[in-house]
Amino acid sequence: MTGGRLTDEAASPFQDTGFPPNLFVNYIENWPEGAKKYLIEWDLLVHTDTSLWYVTGGEKHPRCDWTMTFNNGQTVKLITSGRLTLSRPIAVMVNPAQNGPPTVVWTAPWSSELGFHHGAIALGTQSTTNNMSYLLRIFSPDFYGDAKITQLCTIDASGLDAGCTDCLDLIDPYTSIRVFKNPNPTGNMNLINLDDAPDANTTTGTIYLNDSFQDYVMFRPDGDSIYVPIALVTWSVSASVVYPNTTISQSVTGPTGPTDCTSFPFWLNVRQ
Repeated sequence: MTGGRLTDEAASPFQDTGFPPNLFVNYIENWPEGAKKYLIEWDLLVHTDTSLWYVTGGEKHPRCDWTMTFNNGQTVKLITSGRLTLSRPIAVMVNPAQNGPPTVVWTAPWSSELGFHHGAIALGTQSTTNNMSYLLRIFSPDFYGDAKITQLCTIDASGLDAGCTDCLDLIDPYTSIRVFKNPNPTGNMNLINLDDAPDANTTTGTIYLNDSFQDYVMFRPDGDSIYVPIALVTWSVSASVVYPNTTISQSVTGPTGPTDCTSFPFWLNVRQ
């Protein structure tokens, strides 16, 4: 046997174009800061021992094309194909504001010392009141597994050493849960909570906060598998106040979603 290729018929097996994005991946490329790229490496698909991970759900048509060469030099091409259906868990919003409406509040009112004006604001109080805290439920009727949220952020706020664009927010996972196989989970089963309270401060009398967030909901079934994206939630907060004013000008958008997502999160920097 001198050659072959494993693929899916929807992926145009002999072309590298025209297939649905993120239909499957078979190669993971490690990057700095714990980031990974999930790719299709076509050369690996010609190995006799190969595999792939599907990202999308629904009906699939795996196909294997092999070329066999006999001792007399003649060749024959063997084509095998199959059909299977993949169950893809979904995420549903249960409570978009479990700690009350997200609202920017003072955490340290104005104070002045030696001509400097100090102050600090935040989106509510972490895990307590009026911060960004929402609940999702994962529906997985066919698989046990694990779910997590990977949060990417774009930060532009006063009082920070530096902002960032599409950075990993602190750590991956930002939060995670065990998922139980159940077509209709109730109560606390399969609930995952995103809880955050971005902030800003100043010593110059001007406070501003312009932050946006992308929360990738990921699922990994038990067994030899990887986390794949199943949904995306987005939200943002903007606020500003200038000494001696005490009224904070603010706008909070979201959480919006969850919407179906097949794109993997990727980052180059981590916000500490």
